[in-house]
Amino acid sequence: MRDPYRHYDYTDPYNETTPHPRKKVQRRSSGGGCFPVFLCIFLLTAALFIGLGKYYNESPLTIVNYIVSYYSEKLSVDKLISSLPEPVKTLLEENGLIPGESEAPDLPTENETTEASAASVETGASEESTEKTEPSKELIKDLQESLDARFGDTGDITDESQAGYYCYNLLNEKGKTVYREILDSVTNRKERSVSTLDSDELNTVYNYVMADHPEIFYTSGIHYSVESINGVVTSITVKGQYTMSEEEVSSYEASLNEVIGTVLAGVPGFRDGTTTDDYTKIKYLYDQIVSTTDYEEGSDENQNIISVLLFHRSVCNGYAKTLQYLSQLMGIPAILVTGTAEGGPHAWNVILMDGGWYQIDVTFGESTVSSQDSTTSFINYSYFGLTDAEMYVNHTPDANIPVPTCYSYNDNYYIYTGNYFTFPDIETIGSKISSAQNSGKNLVQFRTDNADTMSEITDRLFTEHEIYDYLENVRSCSYVLNAHKDTIVIIF
Repeated sequence: MRDPYRHYDYTDPYNETTPHPRKKVQRRSSGGGCFPVFLCIFLLTAALFIGLGKYYNESPLTIVNYIVSYYSEKLSVDKLISSLPEPVKTLLEENGLIPGESEAPDLPTENETTEASAASVETGASEESTEKTEPSKELIKDLQESLDARFGDTGDITDESQAGYYCYNLLNEKGKTVYREILDSVTNRKERSVSTLDSDELNTVYNYVMADHPEIFYTSGIHYSVESINGVVTSITVKGQYTMSEEEVSSYEASLNEVIGTVLAGVPGFRDGTTTDDYTKIKYLYDQIVSTTDYEEGSDENQNIISVLLFHRSVCNGYAKTLQYLSQLMGIPAILVTGTAEGGPHAWNVILMDGGWYQIDVTFGESTVSSQDSTTSFINYSYFGLTDAEMYVNHTPDANIPVPTCYSYNDNYYIYTGNYFTFPDIETIGSKISSAQNSGKNLVQFRTDNADTMSEITDRLFTEHEIYDYLENVRSCSYVLNAHKDTIVIIF
């Protein structure tokens, strides 16, 4: 139930037109005979609110201030203050909750209401049209404590249910409460108050919610309404903005559940009870996404998981969110990272595999090599399991979300598979080439510790033609170098 001491009229968050001003009710002069009646009403109300304050662990001063705020909307504030009993007036003046006799109170003619729109995680932009004033710090503290007590209900969204999400754990307890409240509002399509009075904090926490939850594919942001009295923010109310109806979301979710169930059923060890490491599971998901998705700018819903799992056409944001979500479903923490790569906007992942954080760019896993006779598509592992130093050669994260340091290397694709070389070990490389051909494959991938080692290997294999010592019935082959990562793909 909304509190009786606040005015809750506000403009529709979805209505971007200029709100109509509320009509001012003309009142007749009450005359001196009404004062005893008013005083009785005021004192009875004060007793009631103080009793409620004890129930909600609020201080009497806070409750009295609420009463003042409520009646200030119904009466002229200076008339209200002058009619207060002297002990009450003195108590409020001493605590800075009303101006003293020498101070000119800054009084609005009506309750100030502002609106803003919190941008989506991709943009991070926000607006606020309220002219801010310097309110009483004690009053803000009391209001915040009151919000914490009254608006902490988040239904089934508990601390335990969010404990596995990376961004959620970056927040303090107050921030986690706001996080759950925003998540409750967005996922349940309801308008609700949140336990913060800071719009900047609201915007940050909203970005954290969306960064943690790639399964929320149907929103474009949130609207929030800010109510204030005398320049003091008294409440913030949020409501989601949606790109789809509830019926559309339900239909997509049913289709997604079917596809995701099929994908997860194929993850080694995830359903059959055998023990497999995180590397094996994540590589399987990486391969599935790359092999079933085409990179296509302008594709439908390309900023979310629908584009990959249902439409099989997407761009980097769709690729990265899908890998993140599937990893999370297996209980493996994964983070969406946004920034730039090779000069353009980009998204990729940081994933916790087998106890260490690794950089992974699934979008760059899709590669194609064309020759005069044919075109070969393959899964490239140059960006699977990198350290920060390796990834940041041509990737730069933005500052929206702190990213954990990645320095582990055991789950790098080349190190894990034994295809990493610190010297030109042609005999071992040749053996791996022969083994790949014998198993029906037409390519192998290697990585070296530096460009000099790679140069020696390519000279011996291709300039001196030693590669044909390890291939049967092959007259020509080609290779592709990635100078950024000292990797090579040999196609035969």
